[in-house]
This record gives sequence, C-alpha cells and structure tokens, in this order.
Amino acid sequence: MISMNDGDRWEQNQGRLTRIERSLYAISAVKAKLTFYYRSLNFEKRRAFNKIDFDKIIYPDSVFARTAMEKMESDSSMALVNHCHRSYIWASLLGQLDGSRWDPEILYVSMMLHDLGLTEKHHGGCVQAKCFTFDGVQSAEDVLGLTNEKNAKKISNAILIHLNMDIPGEECGWEAHYLQAGSSLDVVGNRFSDMPIGCVNSTLERYPRLNLKEELTDWVDKESKLRPESRFSTLRTLGINRMIHNNPVGE
Repeated sequence: MISMNDGDRWEQNQGRLTRIERSLYAISAVKAKLTFYYRSLNFEKRRAFNKIDFDKIIYPDSVFARTAMEKMESDSSMALVNHCHRSYIWASLLGQLDGSRWDPEILYVSMMLHDLGLTEKHHGGCVQAKCFTFDGVQSAEDVLGLTNEKNAKKISNAILIHLNMDIPGEECGWEAHYLQAGSSLDVVGNRFSDMPIGCVNSTLERYPRLNLKEELTDWVDKESKLRPESRFSTLRTLGINRMIHNNPVGE
C-alpha cells in the first residue's frame, strides 16, 4: 500500500487507489471533516486574529513565478483562476496564523499550477494516470523546467498529494501543507472559522467566486467517470459535491 504523502510512490502507482487504500482514504476524509467541525466550535481556543496581516503576504515576482501564473491564467477558466489566487491568500494567512515558515515562491507556484488538470486543455492528458493531478504536473513541465530539480520535485509532489487530508508540514514541507490548507478552505471551507470576516470579504471582492461551485462539481463527476479508482471518485461517494455547495465561503 502506498503512503498517502509519498510523492515518489504516487508517481509509481499513477494515483491509483486499491480497495483498501480507498477505504483508508475515506476514513481520513471523515476524520478530517470531524476535526475541522470540532475546531469551528472552539472559537476561544483559536489563535488571535491580530497575527494576520494582508500587507505581509508575499507575492513572488520572479520569472518562474510570473510564468506559472501566466500558464494558469491562460489555460484555466476565470472561476479557476480566481480560485488559485484566493487559495494562495488563504494559505499565506493561515501560515501567518500558525506561525509557520515556508518558501513563498514554491508555495505560490504550487498554488498557481495545482489545478491545471481540471482544465479542458489538460484533463486526461496523462493517459496512464488515475488522477487529474498527474495531468497537471505533466502540463506544467515547461514551467517547472525554469527552476532547479529540487524545487521542481517539491512542487510536483505538493501538487500530487494536495488532495490528501493530512499533510504534515514537518514531513512533507510547509509548502505542501499550505497548498492543501488554502485550496481546501476555498473548496469546502476547511478552517474557514480561522479567517476574520474582513479578510474573507476583501479577498472575495478582489477575486469573486463566479460559478466555482458548479464548475468543481462538474469536474468531480467527469474525473470520477474517467477514473473510478481516483481520490475524486472516493470523495464523490462521500458527498464532496454537497460539501462544495455548502461551503461557507460562498457567492
């Protein structure tokens, strides 16, 4: 059985989940949802919002970062474009709240590229793969060629595992951790209660959600049909489409 957070073994298995792995993945999804629900009920135990500062968000401006953003914006729908930009903001603010340290460029590029596999241009492009994340990594090879091999590996691994429920920063890198944290907040509202409403409103004003909920549920259905052994297929069985529509980070 593959380790859920082992990028190398994900590559070997091309994202395919065995029956046992699908069961374990389902259990981890339920556990994660209960954890976030419990967290939302314990407001007084959360850290102070005064740790969050929009002005301290770093937006990398290297050729590498700009190319990743341009790739995402040229290949994605506007709803997905805004999702990637919002998710980077959520990730950065959660990192501030947690007091963690991460490489802004690696996190930014990972966030810009993480859903390239959910585009008409690239979905299904990695024919042998059992997950859209491989479509995305394959389509991003030209962008990843602009950095060194170590960073390219960090980014591709972060993208491949970002659908997992528990990605410890100490083990997988804080960039991978906050790629998952920021994108899952935007998709299903995980850790939404950690965000001050002012931060949420100003982010949504800058990057409106458009029709993201409908678009994502369509992709869940398409991916599940194409790849019944994928993580999306397992999540669909668990009701992720309902969770997407009930996301408190709404329109």
